[in-house]
Amino acid sequence: MQDFLDAGAELDETSDFSHAGMNFDAQFDDHFRGQFPYGCAIYRLKSSDQYVLVDLYFITPNGASIKLRDCTLARIEVRLHAVLVNGVRDIPQEFEFAFDRSLTYDSLVANSGEPNYDDAGYHYTIVSEKTPKYDSGYVFGIDNEEGLYKFEISWIP
Repeated sequence: MQDFLDAGAELDETSDFSHAGMNFDAQFDDHFRGQFPYGCAIYRLKSSDQYVLVDLYFITPNGASIKLRDCTLARIEVRLHAVLVNGVRDIPQEFEFAFDRSLTYDSLVANSGEPNYDDAGYHYTIVSEKTPKYDSGYVFGIDNEEGLYKFEISWIP
């Protein structure tokens, strides 16, 4: 989390599941239990664009009590809402991602092969080493008519 704070990120705690608070020097002793959002400190990144939501999930990867600012990013979830620019949903300039914002299912498969499975998005995952019931990886939500509307990147120890 400290890397986000150092970069000037403004965070809001917005989830009913998270009760970590806004004191980033406080000890965080919730233990990640292998399923989001349980055991995570969850914050929403403030944005000038009301139609883009970026949620950040932080965990204590070793199960030890640590300062909230020292927690590790375990998931980023980006949701785009009905903002069309040249026929493609737009992500504000303050967000940079290394893939094409006009991503379609066909271009995703051409680049990355068939997804592992389809469940509220196209999943490209690997099984977690410590919690084998859960996956880490990428999820892309793509609407056939409007293109990319959400993506998630997760890391589960």
